[in-house]
Amino acid sequence: MPIEVKCPQCSRKFRIPDKYSGKRVKCPGCQGAIAVPSSGPKSPAPAIPKVPGQEKGPQRPAPAKQPEWYMQTEDGEQYGPVSKEELQGWIAEGRIDASCQVLQDGWEQWKWAEDVFPQIGQTASDSSEVVVPGDENPFAGPGQSESPAAAVAFDSAPPDAAGAIVSEQPAAAGEISPQIIAAMAQTRPWVNLVSILWMVFVGLGTLVQLAGMALGGIVGIAGGLPGLAIMGLYFYTAYLLFSYGQKIQIFLRRKGTVEFQKALDAQRVFWKTVGIIMLVSLVLAVLMVILIVILVIAGAAALSSMGQPDMSGF
Repeated sequence: MPIEVKCPQCSRKFRIPDKYSGKRVKCPGCQGAIAVPSSGPKSPAPAIPKVPGQEKGPQRPAPAKQPEWYMQTEDGEQYGPVSKEELQGWIAEGRIDASCQVLQDGWEQWKWAEDVFPQIGQTASDSSEVVVPGDENPFAGPGQSESPAAAVAFDSAPPDAAGAIVSEQPAAAGEISPQIIAAMAQTRPWVNLVSILWMVFVGLGTLVQLAGMALGGIVGIAGGLPGLAIMGLYFYTAYLLFSYGQKIQIFLRRKGTVEFQKALDAQRVFWKTVGIIMLVSLVLAVLMVILIVILVIAGAAALSSMGQPDMSGF
């Protein structure tokens, strides 16, 4: 049966399955570690004395069993079983947000908490973001902040009970402004289109290289191997761009700062990889030009020496 524990950091109480007996779990509210006590053998419950004539008298029907609920955090931690009232209490306390999933007895799969309990999305839309002064704007360019200590991380503000960032002004769709959400929504189709076209180009280029290697013999193989390596690099960059599009899709669904940061990280990795490939390609091109110039000069010198008559016999 479930074990009732209390978080030593935030003093919240909740029940977890007895399979976590003697282990350490993470509090869904403050993310602090909680040591679950071991559930030892319990003494049998005392027998309830029967009332004479109770067997023959009418018996009331047993009350219908309420379905039990389970909650799963974004990290995969699961809690429950609990009643629906207790689950709604967790929502009111902010321990369940849009990144969590819930499961009811009888369901075949987990569902997003905000789809089952719309008040989670309403709570997120009522919450807001800290308005940072101009000299502490985390998006300010170089020289616009007075000191390094004035720079504030995008999601460094302390969350409130609902897990959202507190602000003096309400912000639609949680902590992210509607302008950013609209820009990301317009970016995603183009990112997906370019990544798919890129992969098609890589596939055609790979077929051309393989055909050249099959028909060109040793020379074709020697020239095709570098081409296959280049196609591999192109495929990797196309995959990074496709991954960036998937991160945008997740962000547009949840509209959280964590998902937004992951999308920006995917974009940074893509452009960093493209920059490295372009830099290496430029260096190789310069070296190739230098090699060609050297070969041309050497060939011209050889032809010049061959064209001069031999005057040693006179």
